[in-house]
Order: sequence, then structure tokens, then C-alpha cells
Amino acid sequence: RISEMVKEGVLIKRDLQYLIDPKWIVQINNQLNKIMIKYSPLSDDKMYKGIRDLSSASVMTFHSMKEMGEYIRNYKYAILNEQEGQKVTICWLVDHMVAAVANLGDKPIYYETTKQKNLTHYTLVRGKSPLDKAIQTFYNKFTVTRTKIGVKDKLQINVGTYNDTVLIFMIPHNLTDEIEKFFKATKSIEKMNIIKLNKLYNKKSKIHIIAIKEHAFAEYVREYIRSFF
Repeated sequence: RISEMVKEGVLIKRDLQYLIDPKWIVQINNQLNKIMIKYSPLSDDKMYKGIRDLSSASVMTFHSMKEMGEYIRNYKYAILNEQEGQKVTICWLVDHMVAAVANLGDKPIYYETTKQKNLTHYTLVRGKSPLDKAIQTFYNKFTVTRTKIGVKDKLQINVGTYNDTVLIFMIPHNLTDEIEKFFKATKSIEKMNIIKLNKLYNKKSKIHIIAIKEHAFAEYVREYIRSFF
């Protein structure tokens, strides 16, 4: 059976060891992502019905950073699965990469997957705390990602672009103040207070995303972000 699994591409033989083939893991991960998008219970909620068919302008309300992060994750995978083989450029301009640090362990598999899907990330971060620097080092290991911290920009909003769609994030000031304190107080990823981070990520709060589907606006934001690199 082990020999059959080698022929099927599930295992690889290295010296006297049999190991799981990383290519097989990526393949399974791709299939799971497609299943997740198709069958996720989130798609039954009114908030998530517009993932694939955003109107020219929409406003969505979330009740925690985690809830918003789940929407972005679903939206991102929907874009990737529906535009198979096409060039997808994602650009971010944020105060801190909160969702990134909250789900740090998932990233290597995600970026190995998206590398094969012809996707490129550009991320600008205004913060320059030790934690921001650690996240930048982690992200820049991946060839599909370019991250720059300590950026002084003129837009002064948290914004993301996915092809022709611009997402503008409206986060309450009390929550952004707490996030700011957390990043400044954290000296490294290893010393990060996971319990406190989870509390911030799950804290009940009204967060809005303004989604605008307009090519010229998306191109303006994208070119503005990429001009820093």
C-alpha cells in the first residue's frame, strides 16, 4: 500500500524514509478551499451572499475582528477559485496586520497555494513596532508577498483592493486604540500574549466594510500602494 501511495503522489521516498509529498498537501488544500467556499454555512447569512456578486457599492457590518476576518478569507478564496489561472493582485494599506498575526500558523500553506495561482500581495503597514517588524520578516519569506512597515501615507484609511474591488475598513476608535497598545507592548512573536490577542480579535464591536466595485478607483488605490515599493 505504501508503494501504491508513492505512485499516487501521496508519499515520496527520501533515503530510507517515506514522507508526505508537499505537492499532495497543496492539491488537497486547493480542493478543501473550493469545498469550503461552496458549502460554508457563512454563505447562508445575508452578510455573505454578496461575496461573488458585489454591486457597485455595498456596506457590510460585522460584530468582531474575527467575523470580519472570516468574511475576507471567504471573499479572497472565492476570487481565487473563480479566476483560476488569471492574474490576481491584492494590495493592502493598514495600521497593523491584526488578522495576519492572529492566524500566523495558516500562512505558509496559504502562500504556497496562492503562488501557484498567479497571485501577488503588496502590503503597506503604518506601524513599526517590534511586532510589525517580526510580521514583516515572516511575510517577506514568501516570493508572492511584499511588505513594507513604518509607512507615512496620505490616505489615512485601512483599505484593500482585489482586482476591481476596493474594501474600506471602518473600525471603532476604541478598538484601534487597544490594537495600537497591544502592538507597541509586544516585543516579539514569541512573547506575544495570545490570550489578549484572541480577546481583541473576538471583542464585540461594530465594524463596517464599504465595498466599491469600480475599476478606475481600484486602479488608483493599487497604484498608490505599489508606488511605495
